[in-house]
Parts: sequence; structure tokens; C-alpha cells
Amino acid sequence: MRWHRFAMPPLLALALLTLGPAAALAATAAHWGMNEPAGTGMMFDDSGNGNDGTWQNITANGATYQFNGSTSRVVVPDDPSLDPGSRPFSYRVKFKTSVVPSATVGDFDLLRKGLGSTTGGYFKVEVYPNADHTKGRALCQLQGTTGAAKLVGSANLANGAWHTIRCAKDSSGLTMFVDGSKVGFKAASIGSIANSAPLTIGAKSTGGDWYTGRMDQAAVTIG
Repeated sequence: MRWHRFAMPPLLALALLTLGPAAALAATAAHWGMNEPAGTGMMFDDSGNGNDGTWQNITANGATYQFNGSTSRVVVPDDPSLDPGSRPFSYRVKFKTSVVPSATVGDFDLLRKGLGSTTGGYFKVEVYPNADHTKGRALCQLQGTTGAAKLVGSANLANGAWHTIRCAKDSSGLTMFVDGSKVGFKAASIGSIANSAPLTIGAKSTGGDWYTGRMDQAAVTIG
């Protein structure tokens, strides 16, 4: 399954110009279908923005990626199109795992741009364990120029089924969706997020928080 972008009809474009900025549509900054065949070595962005990533020990089968939990990740170089600034934006990942992050691993980084110490803020989505490491829960977290927000779900997503986590930030705060359903909201004034860090999938840019499992799609949408 892949998400597709469609050209905007001329009449709709004219209507949006007439209605003003409030009617503007969100734009896909990057979409990675992860459907490259084995040995490609690259994760291609089909949004048209050229935000391609480089594999590190990824096993691909033409439909999904397998991450090995110790050295697998994808690194996408920094690009201004991936920095939302103060605009509303969202990011999402479709994944499948039956592994709960251990105390040694900490958590599974699914997608992130920046670290807690990164100048300009950061955003991330994780599989986050409960206290006794029997559940792998959804986590959305970000930090901007004026504040930060964090949401943790309650359901166990490390159950061997496909799940999609979407994190959405706007001027009112942070909202988390799991499999299309809203599961949490955190009111916060987050401000602007823009950094020079690469975007990484499956681990931190510095290593650690290595994900174990499959992944199908990921995307960043801004606007």
C-alpha cells in the first residue's frame, strides 16, 4: 500500500487563493514507501522534494524494511523542507513488531529529527515500554522555541500486527493518533522547530534506541 499525491484542480487552487491562508492544504514534505528491492541501499522519497535516505543494514523485500535491533537505520540528510518552523505539521510511521523494548535498549526510535540537546528543537515518534516492559506503547514527543510536549499511549502495539502512529502539532498543542483514531492531546505552546540535524528512521543519529521489526511507510506533512 502506498499513499499518493494528486495535482490540485485549477478551480480548487483559485478557490483557496480567494478564501485565504486558512483554507490552505497541507503539503507532503517527504513520503517514503519503503518498497525498494533488496540491495538498493537507498530509501527514495516520492514527494518530489528529493529527501532520499541511505540504508544501514536494512533488509528489504520490495514491500517493507526489516530492522535488526542493533545496527539497522536509515539516515536522511537535513533539508529545509523537513523543518516545519512554526507551521502546523504531522509525521507518521507504519510498523510491525512483536518485541517490547528491553531495559537495555530503552525504547525504539521509529522516526526522529534532532535530539533533546539539538539547537532548534526536535520531533520524534517511538515505541515506548511500560515500567515492567510488557507493553510497547506509542510515544509522540517534540520541543520547539517556546515549549515541549509528550504523549504516551496505553495500548500494546508490540503485538505482531501492523500499526500506524501519527503525531500532529498545531498552535494549540500535540495530538496523537493510532491506527486513525485520536488517542491523546496535550495542550502546549511549542513554537518553532527547525534544526540542522538529519532525519533518522530506526535509531538515533548518534546510534542507540535501535528498532527491531518491520516498517512499511513513513511521512512528514507540513502546512
